[in-house]
Amino acid sequence: MIDSHCHLNDPVFAHGYENILKKAKESGIGAIVVPSENIGTSKRAVEMSLRYPEYIYPACGVHPHNAEDFNKEKIASLLESYKNVVAVGEIGLDFHYGKDKKEVQINVFVEQLKLATQYKLPVILHTRDAYEYMFEILKDFPDLQGVFHCFTAGPREAEKALSFDFYISYSGIITFKNADNVRNALKITPLNRMLVETDSPYLAPAPYRGKQNTPLYLPYVLKKVSEVKQISPEEADRITTQNARKLFGINQSFT
Repeated sequence: MIDSHCHLNDPVFAHGYENILKKAKESGIGAIVVPSENIGTSKRAVEMSLRYPEYIYPACGVHPHNAEDFNKEKIASLLESYKNVVAVGEIGLDFHYGKDKKEVQINVFVEQLKLATQYKLPVILHTRDAYEYMFEILKDFPDLQGVFHCFTAGPREAEKALSFDFYISYSGIITFKNADNVRNALKITPLNRMLVETDSPYLAPAPYRGKQNTPLYLPYVLKKVSEVKQISPEEADRITTQNARKLFGINQSFT
């Protein structure tokens, strides 16, 4: 199993992530992609990867909520200096709370897409109440690869996301009772285009909804994926692991 999106660099894990890693390994989690939200967590993700180079794979970037603190030179320096960085992210647009900062978010998003293009890295996309804006911007970056992480929309948005040849990642949300639209999006997502994630420490799946999430809960996401796609949990694991390895260039065999 690969947890394709887990914020182990979040302050909530500052004094306990090594114990989580130990338990994750024991439970069959083969690798964890650690995205970032700002400059500080980008540095933290890189540091964690240097400590666990064949288990933690860092992504560097600035989340749209932190767009005003974006520093292109500092992110570029991390991408330039550390070849273990597997993606630019998480980046994107979130107009749910930041409607008054649309222009700043868009400008920062575009600059980070340019960095991903320059360094030939995939992107990890955060999208909330902004899918149409994002789709329009992505038209200008036809060579980029990436993933719509923690997908929360329905089949119409999924079809559009897939038209860009991007992956779609599903989180614990697909286990929520009121998430039929997301499960319907999963139904039309090709097997070779789906990833799974926990988005820890957020969005713990049922039956742990509301509690702090960890990579240990990834099997609950895979179980629901297997039910929706009508395949075995083992097949869901194999396929999503293969997809994550391909997207992020993770070459270890997990044997």
